[in-house]
Amino acid sequence: MSAAPGGLIEERFGALAVRMQLTARGDGLDMAPVSATWHGIPLPKSVLPRIKAEERVDEGGRHRFDVEIAVPLAGRLVAYRGYLEV
Repeated sequence: MSAAPGGLIEERFGALAVRMQLTARGDGLDMAPVSATWHGIPLPKSVLPRIKAEERVDEGGRHRFDVEIAVPLAGRLVAYRGYLEV
């Protein structure tokens, strides 16, 4: 994951690069896909991965992650949840 122009972040999965918008909330962050490329070639919005990604801080001060990634026609590729104690 790295910073991208326009205040976006970019996450790479091999040849796939997805740029996401971060939205700050009182209890954490949400991330939503804005654009993607495959081997540097822009993908149409209709085939963008569907990403639900959020980070929250719970009452115990842990950073909780909930991520689900799916693609049109194929469905869910990966989903994970977890937390990080600081």
